[in-house]
Amino acid sequence: MKLTHKTNSELVISGHKRSREQMHRQAQDQCLCLGIDYVESDFIETYDYQEAKYFAQRELNDTDWRAAKASDTGVPMSDAWKKYRQDLRNIINSQSTTHFTWPTKPS
Repeated sequence: MKLTHKTNSELVISGHKRSREQMHRQAQDQCLCLGIDYVESDFIETYDYQEAKYFAQRELNDTDWRAAKASDTGVPMSDAWKKYRQDLRNIINSQSTTHFTWPTKPS
């Protein structure tokens, strides 16, 4: 994953197989050092093909408990979580090697 600041092209954070949260924490630290206000939406996230699939599978595995809980309790998973998990599956199964839009995790 690579984070590039929208208005400060010198502010670029990159790391292989580091989570989105880790990358944004590093960006936050860099902004603090540079005296820039950190705003998550000021960064453009780009992923390499294999890395995107790796993180999508990891995130899907990490949210499997939601599907299991819904099945066990009979209380359906929210539409937002269903969509998020489907979007992750779409990344995993995608044949595209150039474009990924990372889904937003529901709150």
